[in-house]
Amino acid sequence: MLAPIPSTDNDTLPSILIIDEDPESRLVAAVLLRRSYDTRFAQDVEEACTQSIEDIPDLIIYDAKPDDINEMKSLERLKAVPEFHTTPVIVLIPDQEPNSRAQAFKLGADDVISKPYEISELLIRVKYLMKIHMYQEMLAERNRVIEKELDTARLLQTKLLPRVIPELPGFRFSATYLPMDKIGGDFYDFVTLDDFMHIFIADASGHGIPAAFLASLTKMAFEFYAPTNPSCDELLVKMDGVVEERSINNLYVTALCARLDLRTHVLYYANAGHCPLFLYRRAEDRVYSLEQNSMPLGAFNYFKRKMDRFYNEASIELKPGDRIIFYTDGITECRSPNRELYGMEGLERYMRKNKDLPTDSFSLKLVGELCTFAETTNLNDDLAYIVMDYIE
Repeated sequence: MLAPIPSTDNDTLPSILIIDEDPESRLVAAVLLRRSYDTRFAQDVEEACTQSIEDIPDLIIYDAKPDDINEMKSLERLKAVPEFHTTPVIVLIPDQEPNSRAQAFKLGADDVISKPYEISELLIRVKYLMKIHMYQEMLAERNRVIEKELDTARLLQTKLLPRVIPELPGFRFSATYLPMDKIGGDFYDFVTLDDFMHIFIADASGHGIPAAFLASLTKMAFEFYAPTNPSCDELLVKMDGVVEERSINNLYVTALCARLDLRTHVLYYANAGHCPLFLYRRAEDRVYSLEQNSMPLGAFNYFKRKMDRFYNEASIELKPGDRIIFYTDGITECRSPNRELYGMEGLERYMRKNKDLPTDSFSLKLVGELCTFAETTNLNDDLAYIVMDYIE
């Protein structure tokens, strides 16, 4: 029977679980470690798992049993316990069993010490692994905080998107947004006035928090200027000034602004370095790419200052049966496992093939099409797109 070790204040000490069936070895280890660590004991792995699940130690010292030296089955069972996945383990093995070192590391040991060992060596290695474990726990906690903040940011960013999709006589709309990360830089918006509706889609450069912040800034600019009902090129010029003034590190925003005249059914549009509108004209069974050469918001400002006009508004009269898709480059730059781009050709084929689907079904199926093409549900870029049908 082991004699009790004089007590110390262990409330704040890091804890070490010693797994050793030899009482004398456990006593020696306890005496060596008790001044700096809260030591606990178990005769075998089974006992260790029973007593430690609710009070996980900061480190485990496992003295391998003679009948387990070669296969390390007990160590394998120990590391299989989910609560011990991140707990560092030091394995003690006889010096004459060098092959067991590789097996121990293979099964998850963080360090292996040969017996007999120097006391100073054990103490140094324990201290070293404790420090690593502390840093890992600090990093894990920081990551948990960041993930929680990103969850909050994601909920806030969903507020950037329109709560309801507009319902206009003679038109049907569907909109989709899927960020690559928890937050992203793509967004779309609508502003409906008396006889006009502004449609806006944008893609902030980069990903994550910087892109989300820039997207929020761009949306605020759109919501501020669009209700004055400017032309599309005038609106982009005003928004370009906002993004230029407040962006940093060469960040920019590509955007496409459209202005639908509800009386004449003419769609006016202007492009700021964004993907072109795609128009499927049912009467001709043909897809048109409404191309425009232009510069993103907040970029190439030196050249813009030397130009009288750097955004230009174009227009097209819609015909019954027309379908238009506004989209970000997450569609066209979607890649297959062999790095092949989905591209504009893929989008054109998709529009023709699925021309008879309602807007909602068309949008939903497109997500599945891209995931099938990429052979993954984790796409490599944010996705945002609006599908508009003129059905009158």
